[in-house]
Amino acid sequence: MKDVKLLLLSILIYCPLVVAQIEDDVDDLTGLYDDEELISIATGTQKQARFAPSVATVILAEDIIQSGARTLDEALEMVPGLHVSSSFNRQDAIYSIRGIHTGQNPQVLLLIDGVQIAQLFSGARPYNYSLPVANIDRIEVIRGPGSAVYGADAFAGVISVTTKTSRQITQNEGGVRVGSFDTREAWLNVGGQLGGLNVSASIQHVTTGGDSTRVVDQDAQSQADISLIPATSLAPGELSTNHELLNSKLKIAADKWSIDIFSWNLANAGLGTGGLQSLDYVGGDSSDFAGISFETVLLDMNDDWSIKGRLDSSIFNQDAEFVLRPPGSSFNFGPFGIQAFPEGMIGNPNILEKTYSGEVTSFYRGHPDHNVRLAIGFRTQELTAGETKNFATPNFISGDFVSLINVKGTPDIFIRDDEREHYYVSAQNEWRFANDWELTAGVRYDTFTQFGDSINPRLALVWSTAHNLTSKFLYGRAFRAPSFSELFAQNNLALVGNPDLEPETIDTYEVAFDYRPNQNVDLKLNLFLYQIKDLVEAQFGVLAANNLEQSGRGFEFEAEWRATKNFKLIGNYAWQNAEDDDTNTDVPNAPQQQLYLRSVWEVDNNITASAVLNWVADRERSVGDLRSDIDDYTVVDLVVQYRNLIDGLDISLIGKNVFDEDVREPSTGQFPSMPEIPGDYPLEGSSATIEFKYNFDS
Repeated sequence: MKDVKLLLLSILIYCPLVVAQIEDDVDDLTGLYDDEELISIATGTQKQARFAPSVATVILAEDIIQSGARTLDEALEMVPGLHVSSSFNRQDAIYSIRGIHTGQNPQVLLLIDGVQIAQLFSGARPYNYSLPVANIDRIEVIRGPGSAVYGADAFAGVISVTTKTSRQITQNEGGVRVGSFDTREAWLNVGGQLGGLNVSASIQHVTTGGDSTRVVDQDAQSQADISLIPATSLAPGELSTNHELLNSKLKIAADKWSIDIFSWNLANAGLGTGGLQSLDYVGGDSSDFAGISFETVLLDMNDDWSIKGRLDSSIFNQDAEFVLRPPGSSFNFGPFGIQAFPEGMIGNPNILEKTYSGEVTSFYRGHPDHNVRLAIGFRTQELTAGETKNFATPNFISGDFVSLINVKGTPDIFIRDDEREHYYVSAQNEWRFANDWELTAGVRYDTFTQFGDSINPRLALVWSTAHNLTSKFLYGRAFRAPSFSELFAQNNLALVGNPDLEPETIDTYEVAFDYRPNQNVDLKLNLFLYQIKDLVEAQFGVLAANNLEQSGRGFEFEAEWRATKNFKLIGNYAWQNAEDDDTNTDVPNAPQQQLYLRSVWEVDNNITASAVLNWVADRERSVGDLRSDIDDYTVVDLVVQYRNLIDGLDISLIGKNVFDEDVREPSTGQFPSMPEIPGDYPLEGSSATIEFKYNFDS
């Protein structure tokens, strides 16, 4: 079967080369970089990608369409060295970068139009977070540290998503998608002038029932049922992956100021494998994340000196309902003994988080060889928790709980209310000290009320080695602030907080080359080495501690070949080796090899066909996990787009995992030798989606 897959893939990729006339290489490099993409994620100022003092990837809206990506998670699979895996907690996405792979995944900073998308509770993206792509203009990704510019949590990488403004919405558009798993999506993007202001608005609504073929044969309750008659586990059963999402955004801009208002609302979201790895078809997540950003130019002295100010305010509310163990089950609470749950073991936590932040940034460009950026800012965050549950409280009556008990404001709640204040200052200078050399030096100082200070420097030397070759030598330090759950979690079956935790730190060294032998070929090679200290270890029922150290090394190779006027092939290969320094064993679950290929064939002016291959290999089990090796997998996607079928109407057909590969992400659990989901986490099988998009004038 694999041979058949490879044969079909070869036909899809190389058939256009056979039927098309191969263009001659163009040796004249005039204008080679004229249309090169500018990026701002590396320094906070716009710069051509090949000169940016970091290893960065840019994904444009066109790339998203050609790849058939339906969510941000799917789009990120294009990034070399970044693998989107599944967490034990609700099957949340783990953005595994260069072997830095943890359960909650707070080591990757996600920004949407400059707003940090993260829970104070977990330090990572909100549980069950999903972002549709219809309003995304571009995605910029740094692999490596970014704390010198972005501060805390820009540790393994930074992902910056920019949504469409009235400038990018040259025509208003509305669209619908209908696909497998009872998935329905609709969106509207509009933009233009209103009363002298540039105004854009978008709204996206998605519902899905989830893939019912994602079945697990056993769960945590299956193991507990050995001593129970009758058994209570719901396994074998499908993962609970349904959800409903409403995502909206309004942007208003004038010459000197802009306002962004956003809202992300999640409802009826399934809990994946369940809160304690026991299948749960009753519980679910509901979340609301909303905010406003105001940015203005405070001073503008031509091109020499400018000062900008920014204020952000956001509120995040999450209500979760868990049936942690099914009706009729029991659980051993240690000193409380074995407790029976006729109606199921129920916990309903909720979190309310408020964030206020501000920043003033100054740019000085008055010297021809220097570009100076200074910034000062603050962030205030507060968390309020509530909870009802029928376990682990003093309210026992003859060994049974009478009903759900509201433990808000009592010592029995899962986390205490708390707040964090954070202040910072940063400086950066881009110094062109010779025609072919530029040195970027920066440092940022952060101070937190909970654990103190952190200083993070960066150095980047960029050498224009030849007219078509750029070499980079990079060093950076980054840190991650402990999350509130790691600091203060209590009465929690999975995590015990430790207020004495220190920040995690990472030092990274990189060498990168960007070589363009002619107008049709782009080649990039990145080599990296890093050392992590004070990595937080959070084990079941054990006090969280800075117990771990990790080192990693590897390389990423990228290539783009514009073989003909109508055909191009884009690909990357990544290899990494990350080790636990204490045990000298490979870091589990993170892929050591990845290969991504995408072919794009412009059949004619209206039709584009794309094929995508994603190969993931060499994921190791945890020490003590005696299961067989984690299977490698190869997934193939196909996309066909027909533009202007009728005036203004585009149609796309998207096939995901077209060969229905059995794709699984490694499961983890309380004890490596006895994982709660022995058969790993199954991902989506084959699916088909049809998309209709209509472009219209306002």
